Amino acid sequence: MKTYITTTSILTTLITCSLIITMSIPTYANANNNVSPLTTEVDKLPKPIAHDYTGFCVQILETDKELTQEHSIFKQFGDIKIQRTDGIIYYLVGNFKGIDAAQNYVDKVVNSRFPSAIVARYREGVRIDLDE
Repeated sequence: MKTYITTTSILTTLITCSLIITMSIPTYANANNNVSPLTTEVDKLPKPIAHDYTGFCVQILETDKELTQEHSIFKQFGDIKIQRTDGIIYYLVGNFKGIDAAQNYVDKVVNSRFPSAIVARYREGVRIDLDE
C-alpha cells in the first residue's frame, strides 16, 4: 500500500499547526480592536533611560516618591522609562525623533489624563533643554 502526500494535506496540516500556535498565545484587544500579546508584570516595570538614547519623550509624571505597580500610569501606558535626578523621579513614555510628534502625542493622548505632561529631550542619555 502506497501513501501519497498531496499539497492539500500539507497545507491543511500547516494551517492547523498555525492555528494551534496562535491560539496558545494570550492576547487582548485594545480600543481599536487590534489584538496584541498580553504583557507581563515585568514588562510594565519602568526601565531607565538608555545611556545612549537621543530623542524626545513625554514626561507624564514628576514625583519625589516611587509609584507602586498599581498606579494608573502602568495600566494606561506601556514601555515606561524612568529617570532619577536629585531625589526626583520622572516617568516618561514614547520615543520621538522630533518635538512636533512628541507634542502632538501630549496634546492628543496624554494631556486629558495627565495635564502636567511635557515633552522632554535627551542627547546620549542626558536630559537637555528643548531648544538645544
